[in-house]
Amino acid sequence: MKKVIALLLAAMMVIGLAACGQTPAPAGDEPQQEVQGSDEPVIFRYGLFNDWMDSKNPYSSSWAISTTVYHSNHYEYLVRLNPALEQEGFLAESWSVSEDGMTWTINVRQGVQWTDGEALTADDVVFSYKAVLENELPRFYSEISSITDIVAVDEYTVELTTSVPRADYINMFIMPIVPEHIWNVNETQEDFMNFFDPNLIGTGPFIFVDESVDEFVRYKANDNYWGGRPNIDELIYVFFANDDIKMQALAAGEIDITTITAAQFDSVSAMEGIETVEYGTLSFTEMGFNMWQDEASKGNPLIRDVKEIRQAIDYAINYDELIEFAKGGFANHEYGLIPSLAKPYAWTPDADTMRGFDPQKGIELLESAGFTTVDGDGIRSNDAGEKLSFRASVIEGSYRDAALLIQGYCKDIGINLDITFVDSARQSDIIYEQDFDTDIYFWGWTGDYEDPGYILSIMTTEQVGGRSDCFYSNPAYDELFNAQISMVDQEERIAAVTEMQEIIYEDCPYLLLYSNANVLAYNGENWEGFIRQPAEFGSILTMRSLANVSHK
Repeated sequence: MKKVIALLLAAMMVIGLAACGQTPAPAGDEPQQEVQGSDEPVIFRYGLFNDWMDSKNPYSSSWAISTTVYHSNHYEYLVRLNPALEQEGFLAESWSVSEDGMTWTINVRQGVQWTDGEALTADDVVFSYKAVLENELPRFYSEISSITDIVAVDEYTVELTTSVPRADYINMFIMPIVPEHIWNVNETQEDFMNFFDPNLIGTGPFIFVDESVDEFVRYKANDNYWGGRPNIDELIYVFFANDDIKMQALAAGEIDITTITAAQFDSVSAMEGIETVEYGTLSFTEMGFNMWQDEASKGNPLIRDVKEIRQAIDYAINYDELIEFAKGGFANHEYGLIPSLAKPYAWTPDADTMRGFDPQKGIELLESAGFTTVDGDGIRSNDAGEKLSFRASVIEGSYRDAALLIQGYCKDIGINLDITFVDSARQSDIIYEQDFDTDIYFWGWTGDYEDPGYILSIMTTEQVGGRSDCFYSNPAYDELFNAQISMVDQEERIAAVTEMQEIIYEDCPYLLLYSNANVLAYNGENWEGFIRQPAEFGSILTMRSLANVSHK
């Protein structure tokens, strides 16, 4: 979801694979690899069943699918993690910090070209940072807002000064660097947020070629990529109307890799030449509550003001059953904002605090809050006649099964959920554009291995109306968030981050339902060179893999 997650020729009249089983033709007559002695270009096709991307602009996009398909192919960061989850230089060749922890010297990698042939310099880095700082661009501003000055010392050296030492300094470096000579036409926040670069000039391993909405996005290899030319000639993201058509395309060899559902696992595993890879993720699904305290909120104030209602729902949910029937077992129950794979900051409540599956305990909580009357329809109400009946907005393609199960669990304790099924765009509008016109919603986030700061930030008051989706506000949480940024002692920071997650668990602006354990299926007879990240349990479908994968 929201986090934030990553084809030059004239447009071609192509019928999408999702429509009739055909794939786009090769991109043109540029130099291309041969497949086993043939003259055919090496084309790698990734099948997707998802909504079309929301934006090509890395500053304004909020969908993970936009990062997957657009941004990660073009816009690179100063620093990244390797498969062992160690920091390594990306567009920064090296970096160092002063003794007081407040002045950073960044040595920009030399020899890097933008895909239009211009050279990357320190000026591009300074421009990218100032664009966010001076215009308070919301997607990245909170990560770098402590920067008080950034200057180009020379053509390939940047000096960056912060107001305080940064324990989460890598968050300052995980921000897209854009070309100044393309983006310098913008002057205001509105300009930057609405800017559209039709050629997607970047420094990444692939170059945008063309696309057809709801059908495909096509790239060709960047021959001058600083990290080495990719082994494939073309990368094509192919979109499908549903998972069944996508599976047919995989079986027919019309796509080379895709994610599969638990229900498809057995049939896909039986396909000749197809291999599967299971991997853990930092993507979690939450049942979120409308916590907005503003009078403009169109939510039911009961769900915001009476935390016993939210806690009672947690007691009512049979998480083992939910994961088995809604996810086919491919998920893990989560309790804290930081998923369990993101060590060392992940957190689990102790036995005395944990809310296990106990519907009777949920009923007791509701009765203690005054909801003692059970009407003929089975819905509880209080002495004022306020009923526990709430609207739930659910993205149908992602969370239908989970929502229907939880609707039943809620009914068992006297709470009614009126579910409206929507798509991702509609969900975003309901919350951000229509004064939060729902009481409950189902959505998801993807955390970071780099640092916990981003996922923790979504619960801060500062992000109400920004990246927050539940509009939660708690001064104690805010104070801890602002303090932990400067805690360079890791044990001290872990303690603060733990306390923050304890606050969220108690207040329940979210119920963390599960983190996804996904499965990829790919044609193992034809392809090799995948790189798993993280090395022990991660996905093979990363930008590092896409630049390295090759045809056997």
